[in-house]
Amino acid sequence: MATNTLTNRENLVGAARMTINNEIINVAEVLNEVNDPIADAHIERANGMVSHTVTRRTALPAVSWIKVGNGWDATTGTSNQAVEAIGQLKARYLCPKDVMDLQPNPAKYRQNQERAYIESMAQELSNTLIGNISSNLPVQDPPEEFAGLNLRYTTLSATDPTAYVIGNGDTSATDDTSIWFIQWGPGKVYLTYPRNSSSVGLQREDKGLVYTAGEPSLSNRPLSAETAGEVLRMMQRVVTEGTGRPARLDEYAIAGKTGTAQLLRQDGRGYSSSRYLSTFIGVAPVPDCRIVVLVSVKAPTRNGYYGSVVAAPVVRNITLRTLRHMNVPQTESTDVALGETG
Repeated sequence: MATNTLTNRENLVGAARMTINNEIINVAEVLNEVNDPIADAHIERANGMVSHTVTRRTALPAVSWIKVGNGWDATTGTSNQAVEAIGQLKARYLCPKDVMDLQPNPAKYRQNQERAYIESMAQELSNTLIGNISSNLPVQDPPEEFAGLNLRYTTLSATDPTAYVIGNGDTSATDDTSIWFIQWGPGKVYLTYPRNSSSVGLQREDKGLVYTAGEPSLSNRPLSAETAGEVLRMMQRVVTEGTGRPARLDEYAIAGKTGTAQLLRQDGRGYSSSRYLSTFIGVAPVPDCRIVVLVSVKAPTRNGYYGSVVAAPVVRNITLRTLRHMNVPQTESTDVALGETG
């Protein structure tokens, strides 16, 4: 059983510190910081869904001073390509309903708490932009973060003119560089957001009343026996009467569901009209199911693209061979009267 602490969810101790004489007290946000680099950041849409590919110039082409009439050699510059990961920073505020119901002004109480989350996220983003230091070495920890300046620019400008880093004069340590020069803008330094994201920046979503692990009102059974039985009957009719008939077996009763979905276009603009994900899931033998078989075929090129045509026959073959290997007794393939299932 999970253990709740004073810092992983709202509680009466924290609530009492923000009320007096049946009024909500304004919280003095003494931990707030001013992070100008984040406020000035240039943001661009990534060219990938979860990453951004960039090409960087690594060397300019060499040029030559020549005398009139003399020739000169051809040269070329160099570049490299890198894939930048996109980090996702999230926070969750959870308050028991009975604690919220005790507040004289629930809206103001929540507003007080939400401001702290926004500030915490801003400080974390700013710290990540600079980079983490562990044992005097820059590291990306946790790996879900993006790489900050400490990971990218670790050489002082005195030895590398392209480093854009000024030291503070200390020569006895490696983690106390003073200043980075950041040039926000296109083709320079910028933050990215996922290509298919509908919005940029801070987003807030009110989940309303939810149940969490450990709540006494949360049932251990996701579905009632009656509902589970009805779903299984519907899935069996898909095989006996509907689009899932190619999965039907003579030796065993099988229940299943087809699925056909359009894939994203390769340029990321909407969905393809010619490439599909063909799926079929089957359970058998009904009603005392022993196995679940799921087959998904990405962009099939033969025999159509519907899940019933492409994936259902494969599920049929896998199910038959598996049940035979398990020495499962045969059942009728017609409708089975289902009782309570758990």
